[in-house]
Amino acid sequence: MKFFQTLDAVASPVLEGVHQYPWLVVAAVALVLVAAILIYRARKKK
Repeated sequence: MKFFQTLDAVASPVLEGVHQYPWLVVAAVALVLVAAILIYRARKKK
C-alpha cells in the first residue's frame, strides 16, 4: 500500500499542475508526437 500512497502523493501535484497549465500538457504531447514522427521517418528512409 505504501507504493500507492507514494503514487498518490506524486500524482496530486501533477494533476493540479495539469489543471493550471493544460497548454503545457498539450505542448508536451505535441513534442512527443513530432519526435516519434521524425524517428519513424528517419528509420523508414534507411
